[in-house]
Amino acid sequence: MTEELTYAEICVKEPRATLKFLTQYLGFVKVSNLYNAEKPGRPGFLLRDKSGRSYFIALHADHDDYNSPIVINTDDCLKDYYLLDKQGVQFDGIPGYTSDGLRAVAVDNIGTRYTLIEHRDYNDEL
Repeated sequence: MTEELTYAEICVKEPRATLKFLTQYLGFVKVSNLYNAEKPGRPGFLLRDKSGRSYFIALHADHDDYNSPIVINTDDCLKDYYLLDKQGVQFDGIPGYTSDGLRAVAVDNIGTRYTLIEHRDYNDEL
């Protein structure tokens, strides 16, 4: 059975900047605006990825200096890195291998970090 995350709450300093980055560079689609009953005046957005499987909410954090890490799965980290780099997206170094797979970390203009990860199983037999 395959299980996937279909809903996640993401706290960010500036939701509109996160919305712009996710839609402009990472291919997410804005589904709707959200109203935060507990904190009126703090916008939120319901987003989905290109496949329509994953949904995210971008909301204000309780503290102005906090951003949730945003991790996005990719099937080709190097390709995505080079395409985004050509569009002017800033990265925190070049892609590198981790125990989970190949990873690249993009950073937007307000400091939110977007980890692109291509999961790899290093235990596969050759």
